[in-house]
Amino acid sequence: MGQIRCAILAIVAVASAAGCGRDLRDSIADHRASVERKLEGAREARDAVRAAPAFAGGSISLGGPAPHLARPAPHGPANTAVAYLEDLADPKELGNVPHRLAQSGLLNRCASALVTHRAPFDPRASTTTPAVVTGLAGDDLFDQCEALRYVVVIRTVAYAAPTSAETTSSCGAATEGAAVVGGADAGPRDAGAGARDAGAGSRDAGAVDASAAAWPASPATCLRFDGGFLRAEAFVFDLETRALLGGFAFEAASSARLDVAADRGGPKGAVEADLVGEIANELRKAAIEAMPSCTVEDAP
Repeated sequence: MGQIRCAILAIVAVASAAGCGRDLRDSIADHRASVERKLEGAREARDAVRAAPAFAGGSISLGGPAPHLARPAPHGPANTAVAYLEDLADPKELGNVPHRLAQSGLLNRCASALVTHRAPFDPRASTTTPAVVTGLAGDDLFDQCEALRYVVVIRTVAYAAPTSAETTSSCGAATEGAAVVGGADAGPRDAGAGARDAGAGSRDAGAVDASAAAWPASPATCLRFDGGFLRAEAFVFDLETRALLGGFAFEAASSARLDVAADRGGPKGAVEADLVGEIANELRKAAIEAMPSCTVEDAP
């Protein structure tokens, strides 16, 4: 019995040395006050953006350091978070946002970890139980929230989801809204051909969906689709001074043509990823244009 007890104690010692002993409650106790201040600022950002008129141009006056937006798994804390206005209705939960940017939701993760000790509820993954946040993960999460100076709040103006695709007889060079499955004629994306009409809610052909039974498809299979579209306003809020600093507008749409590869999850996954990627690219370009000192980490 003495030998067994010693063995158990040895295992516990090794686990503690590995960091397994850190309790989330300890992490919350260490970080609660500073994180709650950031969340109070986020609530003020929500109210300010809700009350803001439609964006009509103007400059952004930064009174602090240059904004830095990190990719979803940053090498170090960034000072700027991305949030959708829907996310801030109840920060413990994510808003019902389709084609969500991966780097959004940091403030929600902090709020949910403080209150529920879990990741935030996601209405678009309602059948999945939010994961439990461990102590060490909590420390890293709260460190990221404490490092925030700004939040960029996205307010959607117009949105159209990609539609399901239908097989078509050919994908000529001039065909828009085409996803060529393994076809040699697919070629690279043509950003010019993918330009969308600026009218609210309008969209040209350009997004894809295919049933699992249709993937993988035969070479040169062509699917025609209607593309997704997003027009949005982004408002920059200073979490320290509690001031709305200004904003900028951006819009994004699905690419006109996609060469669908098997490693992209088939036609459906390729089109979904394409629209998210286009939204991220347009937000990045608009943020840098509006705030020349802003830096945005590229996706890995």
